[in-house]
Amino acid sequence: MAEAPFSQVMEREAKQGPVAKALVQSQNEAEAFGQRFWTQYEENSKWKSRDGVIYFEAEKMYWLMREGHDGSPAPVRLLRLSWLLEKARRREVLPRRQELPEEAFLSEAEVRALPRGHVGRACETCGCLMTDDLRADKPLRIIAISHGWLTPKHPDPDGEQLRRFAEQIERERRCCPGGCVDVGCSLCCNALSLGLFAGYCCYVIPCFGQQCGETAEQFPSGEFGVFYDWGSLHQKDADGKRTAPEQAAFDTAKKTMGMWYAHRLTTTVILSEQPPGWPRSAEDAPFFPEGWLRGKGWPSFERAVSGMIKRGSKYSFRRIVDSAVPRRFGFTSYRAPPMHPRKFAAELSRKVFTNGADCEVVADLYANTLCAALGKARVLEFEILEWKDADAEAFAEVLPLLKHVETLNLRGNKIGTRGFEALAKAIREGAAPALKEFVFGGGLFEGDWTALKEACMARGISTPLFSEHKVNGRLGPHRG
Repeated sequence: MAEAPFSQVMEREAKQGPVAKALVQSQNEAEAFGQRFWTQYEENSKWKSRDGVIYFEAEKMYWLMREGHDGSPAPVRLLRLSWLLEKARRREVLPRRQELPEEAFLSEAEVRALPRGHVGRACETCGCLMTDDLRADKPLRIIAISHGWLTPKHPDPDGEQLRRFAEQIERERRCCPGGCVDVGCSLCCNALSLGLFAGYCCYVIPCFGQQCGETAEQFPSGEFGVFYDWGSLHQKDADGKRTAPEQAAFDTAKKTMGMWYAHRLTTTVILSEQPPGWPRSAEDAPFFPEGWLRGKGWPSFERAVSGMIKRGSKYSFRRIVDSAVPRRFGFTSYRAPPMHPRKFAAELSRKVFTNGADCEVVADLYANTLCAALGKARVLEFEILEWKDADAEAFAEVLPLLKHVETLNLRGNKIGTRGFEALAKAIREGAAPALKEFVFGGGLFEGDWTALKEACMARGISTPLFSEHKVNGRLGPHRG
């Protein structure tokens, strides 16, 4: 896409205002900050009682959409996807939440009534092969938008981000998001199913997809509730202020910001490509998979927590959608492993916040989210995510925080011998104390996993290599 003229760039630089700076400038300072943060966090015993249920069930989200008994405003409101797409089509710029018309929002009752999505299992539309656990794991029709604010006063002053969001939804809703290979596979399935009578590339049998006429990888049609901070939370007025009720509602919503992105049943759409013409620093140079958001604080948090516990399947629509990461047919996109809070705090200290948010606030939110969501989960799946040695080593650092996980699936990645040895070391040292089943192997170009298998055997942990494993029991957090 062509860059904007220089005069337009200069005009936008003036609109953007002073460039924010990171808390620290060197890697040594960052690591020291991260270590101090984690030491203090561990000393606070409150984190051990964090409620992980809010990341697996929907009631907390519904509660945040309600007005108070005294008439106080709801902390969060979800916008209608159809309304947002219409505004994008008209190239409009959205005002803040307090100035949006009532028609822009979905009520709590409307959100509750939205049909659920699918988890990526054959025959689930017609009910075959579906267990109660899988039915409970059907995703909600809730989207959380992750984006960087372009200016301190308005995240999208020209409506460009909204239009990019609409374009991405349109791409995800195409019948064959995987391209030519997807088209060919769809046609073959139709031919096999309908006796060579297939005039289009959609599955038309209830064994695949959301419904008749939609493919398994196609983003569901119909209405969604959208969490978009500018329109979902109370924003400051022209004088930089909120009323007392607005501030109270905003403070309540801020404490649970991570839930909208990390929740197992929501979908995150990441706008990682900066609109052309907006100035960028050397720190914001393109970098897979974060693109221009590499130096941004809040988007880094939102991406990181989005990948913790969501179910990923190559037979389902993407639950983490990034415009800079095209979908490949038959594969789930790369998803970075959960980062230890110590390391995340260190990384965060070198990122910038458009509105000058406190780095420690976001670091604390991340630690709370990880310890509650990952720490209370019983089943974790990181299958076919293209993990390599560095990813396995990073995940090994997080294993000690998985207090209740019973089944862990790392099958189909590209982990080498070094990565398996890092995981084996963590298992030998007692990480993931409740682990009963560790599924790994089955990926191309993998290294020797002997050390990990022996470490699991020593603790009585089952290692069903290559075999299809079945997860019994609840997919949510441990409540025992």
